Amino acid sequence: MAVISTLREPPCVDSRTERLTNPAESASLECKKTVRGEKKVQTTVYYSEEDQYLMNLVDQVARRERKSRSAVILSILEEYFERDKRLGEILVDMGFVQPHQIEEGLKRQSELSEHKPLGEILVEEGLVPTEAVERALAVQSRFRLS
Repeated sequence: MAVISTLREPPCVDSRTERLTNPAESASLECKKTVRGEKKVQTTVYYSEEDQYLMNLVDQVARRERKSRSAVILSILEEYFERDKRLGEILVDMGFVQPHQIEEGLKRQSELSEHKPLGEILVEEGLVPTEAVERALAVQSRFRLS
């Protein structure tokens, strides 16, 4: 069984050190991610010896794709939570808009004589930055192709 804990704005950790030892479990993995260029999130995954095969699979993918363990685990989590979601849902999950703002954007979209993508409407209304829509579309398209 794996246990995941998350800390916001973690203490400084040597980013080259990914594997730590924990006396209660066999090992842990520290992941650091920059969110919107400023905040850092540190996640520690504690896993038992019976879950070691999963970490071996993560390591194989990391080597094959030339990514860190952290990047692979974050990609897996992103896919798990964002697969089959629509653009507005992804933007809400990313914290750029509230659900009622998506509803308003969809209402506006239905009132237009010519179809306009929801992302365009949200950017024009100043609700989200262009980069957020691009990121959400990239997430959406990556999982729709797989």
